[in-house]
Amino acid sequence: MEEERRRRRELLEAAKAGDEAAFAAFFEQNQGLVRMVVSRFSGRGAEYDDLFQVACMAFVKAVAGFELSAGVQFSTYAVPVMLGEVRRYFRDNGALRVSRSIREQAHRLAALRESLSFSLGREPSVGELAEASGLEPESVAMALDSLAPVLSLSYAGEEGASPLFELLGDDPTQSMLDKAAVGSALDKLPERQKKLVLLRYYRSKTQQETARELGISQVQVSRLEKKALAALRELLA
Repeated sequence: MEEERRRRRELLEAAKAGDEAAFAAFFEQNQGLVRMVVSRFSGRGAEYDDLFQVACMAFVKAVAGFELSAGVQFSTYAVPVMLGEVRRYFRDNGALRVSRSIREQAHRLAALRESLSFSLGREPSVGELAEASGLEPESVAMALDSLAPVLSLSYAGEEGASPLFELLGDDPTQSMLDKAAVGSALDKLPERQKKLVLLRYYRSKTQQETARELGISQVQVSRLEKKALAALRELLA
């Protein structure tokens, strides 16, 4: 077993150094890993060959970016990289893509929501946003939904906790990697942002309850939450 690990490491070192034969051999050893990632997205309306190509390109990126001194297995690093690239492919090319006009409308509504939050002292409802914008409530909800991330990870720190992000499937390996990635990203947030995210998504606290625990206003909670989630998305990308 130790000898096998040594040979795989030497093959990876050679692949990183630009040895094409070594890279081909290393890819052959890990092709099952690539196909496992692609299989997570089956039935989502994209051609398998297209997804496989995206995952292969991400595999190349993972080989180039992997630090041999990191102290983790290559698969632990490569799987999130490939998942991220396939998710980006769906975001840019998938069926969930929305028109520019809807996204522009969504940004105007987001600014209006911010303004109403100041005047009301709380987060406005969809109905209040609809009345202030002159749009139907259904149009407001659809536009604001377009600002949400298309795909995300999951995080739950203990049994029974509410998930921060949606699981892509019930594969325990995937779940483990997702939780590790989000947990690592959370640790990089400023302490107040981290506590806010844990209160809102880990303990399912409302914005009002979170505001009381943090000693700030609900409007400040709303702003801080947006910053924290934006930072998490950037870290996880």
